[in-house]
Amino acid sequence: DDGRISQNEIGDYTFADPSSGLSLTYPGKWNEVYGFTAKERPINVNNVVLIGSDPSISKADNMRISIEATQQSVSAKEYFDKTVDLFAENFDEYQLISSGEKTISGGEAMYRVYSWSTKETVPEVRSSKDRITQYQVYIAGQEKMHVITFTSMKV
Repeated sequence: DDGRISQNEIGDYTFADPSSGLSLTYPGKWNEVYGFTAKERPINVNNVVLIGSDPSISKADNMRISIEATQQSVSAKEYFDKTVDLFAENFDEYQLISSGEKTISGGEAMYRVYSWSTKETVPEVRSSKDRITQYQVYIAGQEKMHVITFTSMKV
């Protein structure tokens, strides 16, 4: 089971992954889009995207929870280190803002804050002034990696 989403009495939702103990609560007014990804995704990755505004707006801020099945358990730091070079290769005008370690629910986690240009990557946005800023948190589970990505458009 890759996690469950439930709604409480005031309309807020909670995402919980029983195998890792990871859970988070978010406002019920957000829209859920299952399986969304901007690019083709590997078969071992499941996504849930939570959008704070009308999903028909291309510049909507969002939060994505990705759960990647791994062949063996890896630490958040090992996963983070393996993905460092992928960002510069896959995002136009990639700029690392900050990164480091965090403790979440008593466990090790890593984070990365970065921005990139939408000039070439996002077809509906052609202005070189449009940048996306993303904050990613990596939390290891048993033979899976949870990646929580917060995305915001920044001009």
